[in-house]
Amino acid sequence: AMAGSWLATVIPSQLHILGITIQPASNLPFLFAISGILRLLVSFSLLRTFREPRSIRLPSRRHIMWELPLVKPLLGLVPWRSSRVPH
Repeated sequence: AMAGSWLATVIPSQLHILGITIQPASNLPFLFAISGILRLLVSFSLLRTFREPRSIRLPSRRHIMWELPLVKPLLGLVPWRSSRVPH
């Protein structure tokens, strides 16, 4: 938070790239872009350091598709696939 507040005072409010001037209302979009890029780099650097200690069985692709947030609620409306809907 302290680095972000310091960067907000240091980052210029306009950017010149290849003869194009980008001038938003404030310098906060540049600060958020820098923050997002740094967070992405840290996430990618830590991605391979975490391991699952338990042995797990990977679900099938078909099972994963049915668990999608858009598909699963719609399956509740289909009478032959749901026990909640009376016949």
